[in-house]
Amino acid sequence: MNPAQTALKTKLEELECHFTWGLEVSRYKLLIHRDHLEDIGSDESFPWLGQMYNLWAYIHHTLDSTDAALQCLSKAEEAFHLNSPSDTMGPWQLVHYGNLAWVHYHLDNLAESQRCVTKVEELLRDYPLPSQGRTAP
Repeated sequence: MNPAQTALKTKLEELECHFTWGLEVSRYKLLIHRDHLEDIGSDESFPWLGQMYNLWAYIHHTLDSTDAALQCLSKAEEAFHLNSPSDTMGPWQLVHYGNLAWVHYHLDNLAESQRCVTKVEELLRDYPLPSQGRTAP
């Protein structure tokens, strides 16, 4: 791995997304979850559609279906734009761009992966996470 790839991988490992949460589920359970999400996905009025597509993308990727993962991530982006028609970015997209960065990284599309990491960094700058140990007022 060259230094640029190493630096990118380090950034990816620091992201808050499905790929870094240590989700370990058997193939059997992943298939069940995939099927349940497919049932929910047919209901476009589902309020968490963007988040659901992100989880679905992670499941597809884990089941070695990267094309389906990219399709789900594209649908997640569409769902976010439907829920936020002003075309604004928001903290709800942190997981989305983290997942997208990982999928592109696994496809060896490092430039696109870096672009997604940069979007996460911009979101974190605009919507900083509360510091650990700090309680809300």
